[in-house]
Amino acid sequence: GIDLDIDPYGYPHISFVDSLSTTVRVASYLGTTGGSCDFNQWDCATISGTHYTDWGETSIAAESTAGVIHVSFYDAMNGNLMYAVFNLGGGWSHEYVDYGASGTDVGVENSLTVVNGIPVIAYDDTSNTDLKVATWVGTNKGDCGENNRWVCNTIDSAGWVGTPSIAHNAQGRIFISYYDWTNGDLKLASQLFPAYMPLLKKP
Repeated sequence: GIDLDIDPYGYPHISFVDSLSTTVRVASYLGTTGGSCDFNQWDCATISGTHYTDWGETSIAAESTAGVIHVSFYDAMNGNLMYAVFNLGGGWSHEYVDYGASGTDVGVENSLTVVNGIPVIAYDDTSNTDLKVATWVGTNKGDCGENNRWVCNTIDSAGWVGTPSIAHNAQGRIFISYYDWTNGDLKLASQLFPAYMPLLKKP
């Protein structure tokens, strides 16, 4: 899977699966020479660590003048939906967002947007043939992901649904387009952010 975003400075950033190394990588345009890619005006980084994959979707958002880049991707080795973030000067970090039962896949198809600095990921749950959305809420405030940092909700569970694409408007309303494989329909879900989230756990 390949995805592209343009940062506030106008520079492109591309997330992609490198089938030779079975890793997820990001290529970022530098505007000058000195990068690590074969064409040295680009810098290439492996972001997936030990979470190997040679298939599945990636989705990228370079949304901040502070150099923050967000990526969602699929970990084929473990069948998990993953999230990685780059902070300028701090490097890449990654974590799992959701995972399926043994032998099943979650997040093969995924799409990411960032609302006011908060990542939101629409993805397929192949184990249940459902469409889900995950929202980052912070450590021990959610119901899924590493250290319960995410809230994961089912958006549509009628039949076999998936192949999502997510975006938001200036008012913060989230839109998810997706395909209903059971009925052969194109569908759209929308909600004002953060209404997808249930009440957070109180400390």
